[in-house]
Amino acid sequence: MNVQTLKIAIADDEPLARLRLQQLCDDLKNECPNEVLASYAHGSALMQTVAKQLPDSLPNVLLLDINMPGLSGMEVAAGLAKHAPDMAIVFVSAEPEHAVEAFELAAVDYVLKPVRAERLLKALNKARALLDSRQTIVAPAPHSLTVQGASGSQSLPLHDVLYFKAAHKTTVVRTAQASFTCAQSLADIEHWLATLKPSDHGFVRVHRNSLARRSALGAVLEGEESTLQVLGVTDALHVSRRMLASVLSDLKS
Repeated sequence: MNVQTLKIAIADDEPLARLRLQQLCDDLKNECPNEVLASYAHGSALMQTVAKQLPDSLPNVLLLDINMPGLSGMEVAAGLAKHAPDMAIVFVSAEPEHAVEAFELAAVDYVLKPVRAERLLKALNKARALLDSRQTIVAPAPHSLTVQGASGSQSLPLHDVLYFKAAHKTTVVRTAQASFTCAQSLADIEHWLATLKPSDHGFVRVHRNSLARRSALGAVLEGEESTLQVLGVTDALHVSRRMLASVLSDLKS
């Protein structure tokens, strides 16, 4: 069943910015059914709400500013990845330089201020598509996913996967024996993994375009563009500067 009405929250420290987004969402109801459930002046208030409410009662889309007093938008997004992983995040900012970091946090979109109606509609439609896709990602077994291989479509146990790597609008799924293609994006897969216990999957982000199984992390060759050897295959993955320290820590532990 597809998402019928988006349940939206807005977090921005500027009152006029919050009002503008709320008015735009209201104007777009015919093209993209939505309801603004809450508006927050800072990220801390939002996270307090998340801590108190049941997951089913939370908004499923967040329009999130970056520079706010207290918790920044980036810190809020990192916290939501742990406590409300099903919430689709659309960053709304006047500063384009944070876009790469935003997408590393699996943001659905990055909208620049001043926000235009048609641009916000595009972002909301992306959020809807993401929410709809999550309802079909899991195959009959709870810890498997549907992939395409040389012999057609099949259900692949998650424990066989060494890494996931983004490939345009799909994802490469690598096992020790073969490579497969998954119709879902890497962000979709990361959100799905976040709904599982860490002990049930053990994947960590090593780059904005890849997730690797922690137990398959091999040697890291550090340099201007660091690379990670994946155990069990001859493949190597790029390691982003932002994730390098975390990957090296995982290797030590």
